[in-house]
Amino acid sequence: ENLYVNVSSGTYAIHAAWLILHAGGSLPPGTKLIVADAEKKLFHEVDFPIKTYLGEIREYEKKHPKEPTYRLDSESPKRIAALEKITAYASMKRRPMLLLGERGTGKSRIVESYVSAIKNRKKVVAVVCGSFAKDPGMAESALFGHKKGAFSGATNNEKGFLEEADGGILFLDEIQDLPKLVERKLLRTLQDNQHRYRRVGEQTEKESDFELVCASNLPENELKERLDLDFYDRISFFKVKLPPLRECPEDLRDDWEKVWIAESSGLESLPTAAPDDDCLMAFFKASQLPGNFRTLELVANHIIAWNGRKSIEDILKDLTLDNDEKKEFASHDFSTFENKSWQEATRCFQQHYAEYACKKYGTQSEAAKKLGCTPKTLQNAMKNKPSTQSSEKNL
Repeated sequence: ENLYVNVSSGTYAIHAAWLILHAGGSLPPGTKLIVADAEKKLFHEVDFPIKTYLGEIREYEKKHPKEPTYRLDSESPKRIAALEKITAYASMKRRPMLLLGERGTGKSRIVESYVSAIKNRKKVVAVVCGSFAKDPGMAESALFGHKKGAFSGATNNEKGFLEEADGGILFLDEIQDLPKLVERKLLRTLQDNQHRYRRVGEQTEKESDFELVCASNLPENELKERLDLDFYDRISFFKVKLPPLRECPEDLRDDWEKVWIAESSGLESLPTAAPDDDCLMAFFKASQLPGNFRTLELVANHIIAWNGRKSIEDILKDLTLDNDEKKEFASHDFSTFENKSWQEATRCFQQHYAEYACKKYGTQSEAAKKLGCTPKTLQNAMKNKPSTQSSEKNL
């Protein structure tokens, strides 16, 4: 903090390098660049008002160190690809973006930090559509606002989220729960760049200058079935799928470190739970991490609760993180099995499931014990050879 950099010394190239570092947010918050006037023996602050989205994102990260979010220098290929898409798509003005990803993958954080920085819109109005899934009337009033007397109980003129988001970002989370009636009305608003709409009970149109970002934890094929097709086409112009943590093992250590700092901040006499803890990392890599960042938060809070009275290894043994495996399977993307016969699809599934089980439980013997079969059955499945019921009995 309170860092002053004299950029007068050195070459013009070095001078430019300081400006780039400053604009890119690589220097500590509050850093000031100054130039020296040798003759007058004065120092002047450099006036360099250029802002970059990198600088905005890094500033957000430094101001919110306790919030776990994706690093700009992520190492996993899938996360890097997702961030690159967000950077490209968010630069498009007045074009909706759809974020897809399992629960706990950080969709809200992405909007609040990355998207808002790239679009240069710091105000984010977040709406959880699930809160009014069963009440289209309430949803319409909440989004568009209403005029006094528009319906029973409307005692005042009320702004809606569209008006509140003017100049910022409207973030519709759990978009699959938006009532169809409201989807169609919102579609009309999104048809032009003016974003015209009417409050409930009003005849005159208003305009709102907002950028729209939607999010869902459903697989894309399920989301398509839930939403009005025209509305889906409009909001899915630019789609980004955020990968689950289990598909980003290269970033797990950093993810855990951020979560641990956030959850343990301000507490004293805590046990060590460093990201280089072999027991911890082995546990995370073997788990499906069904809640993603929320699963890491769950582990952190259990370690904090025991506060050294129980080893991390024993704490992890008592935790069952994959208890919603059936739920995760229900939303599995079955497109892998398209254009296959029933026999081919079954064989393909057995192969994938055998590989998954062996990886999860460590050895073929342990996996076979958990699944109630023999190691030979798993070996045959991984070789893409289905075992018959009779051979299973013989074995």
